[in-house]
Amino acid sequence: MRKHRRMITNYLYTIGKYLSPHQRDEVLKEIEEAIKSMGNPRKVAEAQMNSPRYLVGVAYIDTYWLVVKIAVIGASIGIAVSNLMAMTEAKDILQLFLKLFAQICKSGLATFGFVTLIFMAINYYITQQTTSLRMRSGQ
Repeated sequence: MRKHRRMITNYLYTIGKYLSPHQRDEVLKEIEEAIKSMGNPRKVAEAQMNSPRYLVGVAYIDTYWLVVKIAVIGASIGIAVSNLMAMTEAKDILQLFLKLFAQICKSGLATFGFVTLIFMAINYYITQQTTSLRMRSGQ
């Protein structure tokens, strides 16, 4: 909030430089009140957007989380099985389990990222299709 206040102060100062001294205080107070009446800058910006900002659309969020869970669990099981098969040759069990944990974390993050990118692309493509259909129909 301090950043917004500083921006308003700088903005008003710049406007004030171009106003005559006898009208400066009154005009700056009016402008400041107008800016403050608009509310939180983030909410003002969101109200002006044509569409909300999100990576995965509201219509797909439940499917997204289901796919993320299945994919991460599947990748973790695959890594665990492959490491358990290698466990028969391992001499240091602690090192093997630490390696297993690190690989599961790494693959989980990668899987989460890939699924998110796929759903983001799906959301973008469908949004673009919907927009172009609306433009063609004249809505």
